[in-house]
Amino acid sequence: MRFWVGFVITLLVSVLAVGCASKDQQAGYAALFEDPPNLYDDGVYNSGHRVGNILAEETGATGETRLMITLSPEFLNETGNNFVLYAHAGRLEVDKLHAFGEPLSQDALICGFTSKSKLTWFKLITLLNDRVRAAQKRAKVLQARIG
Repeated sequence: MRFWVGFVITLLVSVLAVGCASKDQQAGYAALFEDPPNLYDDGVYNSGHRVGNILAEETGATGETRLMITLSPEFLNETGNNFVLYAHAGRLEVDKLHAFGEPLSQDALICGFTSKSKLTWFKLITLLNDRVRAAQKRAKVLQARIG
């Protein structure tokens, strides 16, 4: 009888631990795009190295798209909040705006672009401004449109 009680308790603790781990993994970060990005791969890449995954995609009524993504702790430690994402060749790529940044908070919004040319245009119009703040502001506007 003791064996079965111990077995059941161990089983319940294991199930709870797995459930908590999967909940944490699915939280992720919100990456916001004006239009749905054309992606064939579920990875997030930085200089050819996979640094994260796309968990979910949600498109608003007017076309804005929210991707929920996970990012590796190593990538977050070296990058912080100084990056944006863009779609290129069916993959989601990272573009660093500065060499340094503040730690990325769990509720942070990440600005996304559907092409390298749209990212380049954004960089051109924010040439004399703080690009990180401009990217965060753009992401907040897109978040407000999606709701």
